[in-house]
Amino acid sequence: MGGMRFQVLGPVRAWRGTTELDLGSPKQRLLCAVLLLEINRLVTVDAVTGLLWPEGPPRTARRTVQAYVSRLRTALTAGGDAQPEVTLVRRGAGYQLCGEPDTVDAHRFAGLVERARRSGDPEVTARTLREALDLWAGPPLADVLDEEARQRLCHALAETRLAAVEELAEVELSLGRAGRVLAELSTEAAAHPHRQRLTAALMLALHRSGRTAEALRAYEQARHRLADELGVDPSRELRATHLAVLRDGDAPSAVPARTVPALLPAGVVDFTGRAEVLDRLDALAAASPAAAPLVVVTGTAGVGKTALVAHWGGRVRDRFPDGQLYLDLKGFATEPPVRPLDALTQLLRALGVPPDQVPADVREAIDGYRGRLADRRMLVVLDNAASAEQVRPLLPAGPGCLVLVTSRRGLSGLTARDGAYRVHLDVLTGAEALSLLERHLGGERMAAEPAAAAELARVCAGLPLALRIVAANLADRPWESIAAHVEELRTGDRLGKLAVGRDGPAAVRAVFDLSFRLLAPPAQRMFRLLGLAVGADLSAAAAAALAGTDLDHAGGMLDELTDAHLVRQHAAGRYAVHDLLRLYATERVADDETPGERAAAVHRLVWWYERSADAAARLLYPLRLRLPPDSGGVPPVEPVRLADRAAAAAWLQVELANLVRVVTYTAEHGPKAVAWRLADTLRGYFWLCLNTVDWLVVARAALAAAEAEGSAHARAAAWFNLGDVLRRTGRSRQAPEHYERALELAEELDWTAMAAAALGCLGGLYRSAGRPNVAERYLLRALSLARRTDAVRSEAVVLGGLGAGYREMGRVEESIESFSAAVRLFRQSGSREGELATLAGLGTAWHAEGALDVATDHLVQAVAGLREIGDRSSESDALPALAAVQRDRGLLAGADLLATEAISLATRLNDRRAEAAARVVRASIHLHAHRHDRAITEYHLALDLAEDLAEPYLEVEADVGLAEVHAALAATSLASVHARRALARSRACGYPLLRRRAEAVLAALAAGVSR
Repeated sequence: MGGMRFQVLGPVRAWRGTTELDLGSPKQRLLCAVLLLEINRLVTVDAVTGLLWPEGPPRTARRTVQAYVSRLRTALTAGGDAQPEVTLVRRGAGYQLCGEPDTVDAHRFAGLVERARRSGDPEVTARTLREALDLWAGPPLADVLDEEARQRLCHALAETRLAAVEELAEVELSLGRAGRVLAELSTEAAAHPHRQRLTAALMLALHRSGRTAEALRAYEQARHRLADELGVDPSRELRATHLAVLRDGDAPSAVPARTVPALLPAGVVDFTGRAEVLDRLDALAAASPAAAPLVVVTGTAGVGKTALVAHWGGRVRDRFPDGQLYLDLKGFATEPPVRPLDALTQLLRALGVPPDQVPADVREAIDGYRGRLADRRMLVVLDNAASAEQVRPLLPAGPGCLVLVTSRRGLSGLTARDGAYRVHLDVLTGAEALSLLERHLGGERMAAEPAAAAELARVCAGLPLALRIVAANLADRPWESIAAHVEELRTGDRLGKLAVGRDGPAAVRAVFDLSFRLLAPPAQRMFRLLGLAVGADLSAAAAAALAGTDLDHAGGMLDELTDAHLVRQHAAGRYAVHDLLRLYATERVADDETPGERAAAVHRLVWWYERSADAAARLLYPLRLRLPPDSGGVPPVEPVRLADRAAAAAWLQVELANLVRVVTYTAEHGPKAVAWRLADTLRGYFWLCLNTVDWLVVARAALAAAEAEGSAHARAAAWFNLGDVLRRTGRSRQAPEHYERALELAEELDWTAMAAAALGCLGGLYRSAGRPNVAERYLLRALSLARRTDAVRSEAVVLGGLGAGYREMGRVEESIESFSAAVRLFRQSGSREGELATLAGLGTAWHAEGALDVATDHLVQAVAGLREIGDRSSESDALPALAAVQRDRGLLAGADLLATEAISLATRLNDRRAEAAARVVRASIHLHAHRHDRAITEYHLALDLAEDLAEPYLEVEADVGLAEVHAALAATSLASVHARRALARSRACGYPLLRRRAEAVLAALAAGVSR
């Protein structure tokens, strides 16, 4: 049947012998074309989705790509042999088409062009170039890409084609065959008016065809166009051609031969990942030649900057037919950086200037260098630059060159003054790191220990240099397990082990040393101290506290460290250090700072976090019960300045992970007072945002610290804090003992506010447990204590608890009275969150009274206010109550939306009690709307939650609701079961309103009436 053939130089097509294959939809053909262009190379799924959906991939993008791949496999193997000529395989993070490159016209074209360039026979060169150009059936990927995307993806191919056209024209002219290329040159020169080499060849072809006037006119048009559009004069070669035509002498047969340097270092054979960065470089290189792009590739030591530019330069060498220059500027080396004159001398020599003609004056050398690059298309790589000043003399003036600069510094001056594009190179992703390791260690060894391999990548922090070192060391020790090597790195001198034998440059510590030594002494000290930072990142204000300096000075040092890529600013005002650099900083601080200096720095930092959190709490929840102030042992630190409640909430949200880490760290290492004081401060924030996972960690650590070293006040607050989080996470059986312990300590201390709070919480727990009479006794004791000490806010909290209890007990008038008094007291004390939460409770009491309009007003006002202040916890309690009122007003659609929103919010907050309450209300809405099946489902979900939480009021509500639904469906047996259970429980717990509903169902069943 014949072999496979693929066409991408034109419409995307494929044949097996003479039979054309169906490659599917345009997007599927585009995927096929990309795989063909990258044959035998991995194409990541991310790269594919970015190309197929440039406006942003849909959520189903990966599944769609999988479907395209499956169909392509089928198409490519249709009618073929058992052993297909091409195979499409999944590999790592993408797909790879494996096969013979010459089956693809683009690769065959590139091979023919290379063969033509190597040939010393002009006839063979012309014939081979013509064969290569005849492969083109139109623009690359003509039927699947628009012009903009084609420029981005196929720029290198188009450049190679134009270079081949120019070379063919020059060879044909040298053979005296101007007529063969005149028409083609006219077309190409019109399409590419800025290509001076094409214009020169066209002038010669016209002149030798007897059309000298047209040749001279072509020159004048080119000269004006270059001046008007690019602001440059014609090149030396174009001027020489013009002069020869004017003299009507022996015009040059072609553009004079020039030195074509190829100085890039060899690319690393295991180059991995970096698809996004490579795409960015492709896009910059594809920009208009007038842009003369200057690109600065920045990144920390060992991140692979040189490997990246070498790899990319090798990929795109055809875009730069006049060659590639490379110079190591030694900005970060043990020897001094290369001086501009020395650099220019090396570059001029590479461009073919004899040694005796290289200028000794810097200005003359710059002019000579720029003059030789003025009309060339070259890639210039300036590696390891120390500063913008070192780079500027080496920048070409003409538009045809692309300059790549690599540096460990940001070189922001090149961006500001010279229009450089900045490309930051970060450490490898987890998948990229594993791929690099697999290339060294082999798939079998990696597959045998997948967890250890992943941990090895993490231990190396994704740093390519570190990954290559561990891979080389493991490759030299095939008997050693990956897990054993990981353990050795974790427990030993990790940086010392990240080296290959005695190869100094191949050592992580050595490359870090070079960056560190170039810092100014204050920045060196700041970097060292970052090894002591407690959290995952820090702000400039935290760094100032750590270093014991002011904010401006700390910001300046962090800027210097960021510019040196020893610190990363991962978000506005947030700084982080990757794991290996942090380990290096820890080594330096241990070596260069005394134990006393280290301890003082840590103490300043953790107390800064505690004092700053305290400042935020005073703005956000100023009246919430807190530990008495105690400034003993607190170093002089300036807390963060916060303008208002919104700023306080934002600061706590951003810093929360660090604050949690400070509590756990100081609980173990000290000062332990930070742990219990900071945990007590955060209790109010956790109550508002209901982040119970972190809250539980913080509360337990604080209790351990307080029991180990704390005062009775600290222990009481810690026991109370843990009681709160247990209560909020539905662990009602465990919470009472913690509140009881807090109560005992508070009574010993005569700390009345804490005693009242503990009694109030115990009352709330007993109410939730279905013991409202016991709850009332606790709450009345709490109320007496609060009134005795004139603690207005505590009194309001207790009154709110009484209001909720009275409502459940059917004492609605007392409920309204208690809630109303609580609202007044909260308003009097200035506690906005307390006022709004209690206003919602008052709305529920008026609802129980049947005053739906009043209830609606209170609940709408409460929900709006709670949203405004960000109290999501209280909002999750208020939303179901508002939904229930809207239900009883007959507004079922709006009620359903509110109940659904309540369930969603409670789920996000992990507030299972609020979720159960919301599901009860939503089920009742379904019942009112005669959606009985959905009502049954929701009631059962609510019942399961309530039983798990031991919340009898909600259990009875769900049982009554199920009884009502089954009665409506005439399922009398099920209705009776649920109604009787609800009746028994409501009598035992004292819930008269629910009892009457259960009795009504049973009465209707007895009368044979369907509800």
